[in-house]
Amino acid sequence: LQLDLEPPDAFACDNRRFLQVEVGAGARVALISGPDREVAALTGAMIAPPALPPSERAFELEEITPASLPDAKLEEIAAVILADCGPLSAAGWASLAHYLGSGGAVLMLPGPNSTGDEGGADLLPAAIQAAAECEEPMYLAAPDLTHPYLAPFADPSVDSLSSRAIYRRLLLKAPRADSRVLCTFSDGAPALLERSVGRGRAILFAFSPARDWS
Repeated sequence: LQLDLEPPDAFACDNRRFLQVEVGAGARVALISGPDREVAALTGAMIAPPALPPSERAFELEEITPASLPDAKLEEIAAVILADCGPLSAAGWASLAHYLGSGGAVLMLPGPNSTGDEGGADLLPAAIQAAAECEEPMYLAAPDLTHPYLAPFADPSVDSLSSRAIYRRLLLKAPRADSRVLCTFSDGAPALLERSVGRGRAILFAFSPARDWS
């Protein structure tokens, strides 16, 4: 906003004044990570790039430890990302269940901390069996780029989703009947799944940005 002071004074100087008005912060995203923070660091840098000043970031990042999750106030959080956080306690999953029922979004990304016993089988689109090496590199089969989650990748200036070689992935049990597979691996196994829980959404990635996974 520009303010012009009138009448101008007798000094030969600039009589304009400027104000900056901040209209709320970006949407708050909670990031929950385990002892190996590689996936959390990569995900956090994508959500809130450190090179951007806070006023230019679309999201405000809030880090929560697995131990503090049961007591975390998630009411004003736009999304919770389980960034390779490892197993959560029953109380932690109960907190996420309440959050999902109220309309929240939970995204689960695996990585070096993933062992297959993360829990959450009642909430996730499919139960996790194990994290396993691929006998040969996997790729994402032609994804449905009309889906809102994947639509940005239809832009030819953005890297292709199908060109990333995947060397390690989650082995999943059969997806729940009310789940939707948004993308598969080249062998047809589910790679990205979504499920409605209450008024919220649970999203599960069977692949990871971690260096030894892809």
